[in-house]
Parts: sequence; C-alpha cells; structure tokens
Amino acid sequence: MTARPLSTLMAASVAAAMVIQAAGAQQRQRFLYAALPGVGGGNNLKYGGAGILVFDIDHAHTFVRRIPLQGTMPDNGRQEAIKGIAAHAASARLYVSTSRRVAAYDLKTDKLV
Repeated sequence: MTARPLSTLMAASVAAAMVIQAAGAQQRQRFLYAALPGVGGGNNLKYGGAGILVFDIDHAHTFVRRIPLQGTMPDNGRQEAIKGIAAHAASARLYVSTSRRVAAYDLKTDKLV
C-alpha cells in the first residue's frame, strides 16, 4: 500500500470515529469505523473484498465486527474500492463512497438504507 492510500485510509478512519447510543442501554459506546478497500485494492473477493471494520474505542480498540460493502456489483464483476467515509451520530448513519456511488448504512442494524 502506498503512502497516499494509507494516509487517506487513516484520515477516513479518524474522521469516521463517532459516538452512538447502545440499543436498550443508558451507557454510550464509542466505536471507530474504518472503510477498507479490501485485499488487492478491493478486487479480491476471496478475502472479503471492500468493507467496514468496527473497533471498540473504550476497550483498547478491539475488533468488534466487519460490515461487508452491500449493493450490486459493478458490471465488470470487480469489487468497488472505497473512496471516502463519513458518519452522523444523531441518525446513526455511516456514509461510504466509491467511484460509482454513495451508500448509507444504519449502524444499529448494519443494513444498507
């Protein structure tokens, strides 16, 4: 991975850190969301392709889960590479962009909205 994609990934990861209310609990949980382009630039689906990794900020940034990039594949059958990520805590939405689209995920269900 070259310095530019790595710095973009790190900046996107930091920008995506957000606070969301835990379902049914009074205590807040803080998660870090990092959108990864996947192995080989997101083109190798054997390793899961592009997706979103979730880490628990308050517990030494331990891995929580992986959310796969959802939606239809491009016509050429290759996985899309992640270009950007943004979060909105009040609506519990995570927005992920590729060169073709912007997708919104509900962070309470991990589903594409």
